[in-house]
Amino acid sequence: MALLEHTLQKKLDRTDSVHTPCYCEENVYLLVKKLAETGRAAADYSDLFIVFVSNERKQVLMWRQQAGSEGDGACVWDYHVFLVQKRVESEGGSLIWDLDTTLPFPVRFSTYYDEAFRPSIRLYKEFERLFRVVPAQTYLQHFSSDRSHMRRPDGSWMAPPPPYPPILKVEGVGHALIDYVNVKLADCDGPKEEETEQKRVDVGPAKLQGQKIRTFGIVHTESTFVCCFL
Repeated sequence: MALLEHTLQKKLDRTDSVHTPCYCEENVYLLVKKLAETGRAAADYSDLFIVFVSNERKQVLMWRQQAGSEGDGACVWDYHVFLVQKRVESEGGSLIWDLDTTLPFPVRFSTYYDEAFRPSIRLYKEFERLFRVVPAQTYLQHFSSDRSHMRRPDGSWMAPPPPYPPILKVEGVGHALIDYVNVKLADCDGPKEEETEQKRVDVGPAKLQGQKIRTFGIVHTESTFVCCFL
């Protein structure tokens, strides 16, 4: 049985996953562990990658989002986080695990990309999406958030926090989220648009696991991000 078919047969119900609206960076942290523990992903997390999507304006247009408008689920996020499970084409392709989408859970990468990002719609350059890709094992080791980004000046919450304690790393800083969310076109490590086809292998997940691995992953343009997983 192909691994993709095996994974789809072992679908994880959304209600079985911890999901706190507006805390997608923590939701995906816990989801990685859940997938590995239940045998839906590699025990060492090697097939899982966390993806932060944002831009310098912190205005990212996406569709098929639960928080979006009725009908097409259009929504503008300051940033969004989801999980990619890498699969080769012979196994049906990579999967997206997104607890905030109205699409299936999981959903094929190609379907999610077409419906959630609608690449046929051309965006103004300042609103183009950038993608920070982080190997799951690295994310589990270094992610830390004291949730201060969700506090108003008066100390009240912008959205109710998760019921469990903040995810903090003793060896790290108390709030590393900003280092994942901040993305700039100048930070992109992938090839320029016209070089994408010739260098598909060089920007894929295998390289992320090799010498280019970093605490906060690698920033990609939309085209090089797609080449990583299609």
